[in-house]
Amino acid sequence: MRCHSAGKVLGGSAAICLATVLALWPSAAAVAQQTLYWDGNNATAGAAITPTCQCATSSFWSLNSASTVATGSYVASSDVVFSAGTDATGNSTVTITSSTQSANSVTFKDGGVTLAQSTGRLNLGADSLTVATTSGTLTTISSPVTLTASQSWTLSGSNRLLVAGSIALDNPLTLTGGTNFWFTGAHTGTGKVTIAGGAMLNSCGTLLPMRTTG
Repeated sequence: MRCHSAGKVLGGSAAICLATVLALWPSAAAVAQQTLYWDGNNATAGAAITPTCQCATSSFWSLNSASTVATGSYVASSDVVFSAGTDATGNSTVTITSSTQSANSVTFKDGGVTLAQSTGRLNLGADSLTVATTSGTLTTISSPVTLTASQSWTLSGSNRLLVAGSIALDNPLTLTGGTNFWFTGAHTGTGKVTIAGGAMLNSCGTLLPMRTTG
């Protein structure tokens, strides 16, 4: 595989299921956009060190950041946080098994999460994606992703983000903060990738339309 570089672009578990969880909790029509926290142990504080996949059910999401209330199903276009509490420090795989799941934003704050694909893809909204886990943690997105609005993806510290799935650049994308962005999948669309604030992108696969700022 050949890698490309430009500007500041440089070359170089337990499972969670985001699957049938988009049954509405409560009805999406009746609820304003909200923040939902992945929670593998219902109303027990925290999310469990290694949350377990139970794909036949859908009650894995908490409205409470500490996970001290009963969980429910996912509501489309929510702001998503992995995970509730601070104890989900293990490696987890989140599998999208239905056709399309939508999130306004996704924040990875605990453990090493892999967002995988079975038959689905992730539509990401305007409030973007943040990796703020323990320094040096690898977060992987192997699911296809569509950018439904202009957005920024941010890495903190020495965290790493590997995007192995295809990205539909239907809107511009800005990368900020970290030096370990890895894009290895195919890319389509006319949106440009802007590398800002000292970020570095390692790109293998389809050549990205990009530019560099400060």
